[in-house]
Amino acid sequence: LYCASKAGLEHYIRTVAIEQNEQAQPFTAINIDPDLIDTDMQAGIRQASRADFPALDRFIQRKENGILRPPAQVAAAVIRIIGSPIANGARYDITDFV
Repeated sequence: LYCASKAGLEHYIRTVAIEQNEQAQPFTAINIDPDLIDTDMQAGIRQASRADFPALDRFIQRKENGILRPPAQVAAAVIRIIGSPIANGARYDITDFV
C-alpha cells in the first residue's frame, strides 16, 4: 500500500501539472523524493518487534550504516530544489541536491 500510494501521488502530480499548464494563473506542481530520513517514525520502527515488523533488520542496518539523512539536510536540499529552475510535473531526487 505504501508503494502504491507513492506511485499514485507521482501520477497525480503529473496530472495536476498538465492541468495547470492550461490555467490563466498556473502554479507549479513537483514531486520530491526525500530519500531515507532519520525521523521519529524510523526510530519507532527500530524499536518494534520482529513479529510486528518483519523487515526490522533492514531498518536497523540503515541507521547503523549511516544511510538515513538528517531532517535538516533534507530540508536544505528541498530549499535548493525549489530555488533552482524547476519543471512543472517533474520528479526531483533529493540525492541530486545534497
